[in-house]
Amino acid sequence: MLLQWNHFFSRHCLALIAGTSLFLTGADVNAQVVPGTGTKVEGSWDDFEDESWEFITNLPKSSYNVDKDVRYPLGQSSNNIWTESAKRGQPDILQRVPTPPGGLPGSKGSLLMKSLHTGVPGRGSQGSNQDDLIMQGNMVSVNYSPSVITRVYLPPLEEWEDKTGTSFGFRTAVKAPVTSRSSSKRRFFSRSSSSTKMETLYLGMFIQFNSKTDSPNGEDSAVFVVRADTSGQDFMGPEIKQTGWWTLGMS
Repeated sequence: MLLQWNHFFSRHCLALIAGTSLFLTGADVNAQVVPGTGTKVEGSWDDFEDESWEFITNLPKSSYNVDKDVRYPLGQSSNNIWTESAKRGQPDILQRVPTPPGGLPGSKGSLLMKSLHTGVPGRGSQGSNQDDLIMQGNMVSVNYSPSVITRVYLPPLEEWEDKTGTSFGFRTAVKAPVTSRSSSKRRFFSRSSSSTKMETLYLGMFIQFNSKTDSPNGEDSAVFVVRADTSGQDFMGPEIKQTGWWTLGMS
């Protein structure tokens, strides 16, 4: 079952989102579904074209994953579609801006998202942290063949933070049966057993920036990292050879 999806950002990431939509097709669950086809789900999409769109941050933001402090009330968009993550907080800047060149025909609004100070508000950290921006939604059965797309504008690589690491993520939360195995041993006998329970898996794709400071060839680069199996393993996707507008989709 598809639960929800989110974007996440690490420190000093900047991206613009032109629109995000959830679709249902009702196709055969064994057939390949092209993301973005089917019927758009009301209340599960946003194109940021409304000039009155804004995000109420309700700072300081949450950092429950670090210090167990949620800091209610959570941030919320004016159209009640987007919310701050109770676990990690929201990006520091969430602002509607004019759509950059090359966007969808007729589009005048996009969402600027930027993380500056991740982790616990007002406290420095030697490690990496992340923010989440979550789209509100309910569970959707895979029998409806759900899919989701988003359009992301990536600025030139020289404008990214000079640090190698994951800077942007686009994820879905999927609830699925997961089987685990255990073994026990008594004297000369061993016994193994398995159990299956429903768990939430966060599948999706991430953009990893490789700084020229750490690169052997002395050039900045970026690559997609994909997380798509039941064990949560990542694998390297295609290299991003051109910045600007990208359409990302999952089904």
